[in-house]
Amino acid sequence: MLSCLLEKKEKLCLEYLQDLSVDEIKAELSHFKGIGPKTVACVLMFQLQQDSFPVDTHVFEIAKAMAWVPVGADRNKTYLHLNQWIPDELKFDLNCLLYTHGKLCRKCIKKGGSTSKQQEKEYEDINSNFMYAICNEVM
Repeated sequence: MLSCLLEKKEKLCLEYLQDLSVDEIKAELSHFKGIGPKTVACVLMFQLQQDSFPVDTHVFEIAKAMAWVPVGADRNKTYLHLNQWIPDELKFDLNCLLYTHGKLCRKCIKKGGSTSKQQEKEYEDINSNFMYAICNEVM
């Protein structure tokens, strides 16, 4: 990506994206090899402060478990569905909450993911909250 960016823009900087529409940013970033919808959504949300809802493994699994997406939806359909369904003002905070929950909740960790006992204890102490309660009911 860096060599393509240097060749195309003659510098290693993505500031030019700030002048583009969200659709133009998606198209521009998608041209780079190895940059998929999740990375594009992360750049939009975290770097450019645009309303986007990246769907990683954790968000995907939790959204399916909570029946937030149609049965059989893959990650790309989940991305499209959640971005349409979740209000813009909730996207950033909800995404961070689901990601953190998926990383730290013992019941949500799959395929060799791990956390330390200390992280789990801190998470359970902090999150005797809504997500932890839902996880215990749904998962």
